[in-house]
Amino acid sequence: MTDGQRSRWARYRDRKRGGPPRQLDPHGSLGAVRRHQRASEDLCDECAPVWSDHKHAAYLRRKGVSEEEIEDRLRARAAARVQ
Repeated sequence: MTDGQRSRWARYRDRKRGGPPRQLDPHGSLGAVRRHQRASEDLCDECAPVWSDHKHAAYLRRKGVSEEEIEDRLRARAAARVQ
């Protein structure tokens, strides 16, 4: 297959699929956590704190804590993990 054919095929493929292939979210993001969960995998070291913070923020929202307070608490949790 020549380069011209390859690029023509890629354009055809993208048109049929509705667009070019998507880039996966990197590890350490909520999208990567969901990808681990769909694959029934254990969370990696980068993704575990993201999931923990997401669940903690959801808990605080259910308890009626303000968004500014949630952000402050999540920053404190991140600082504690670094130390």
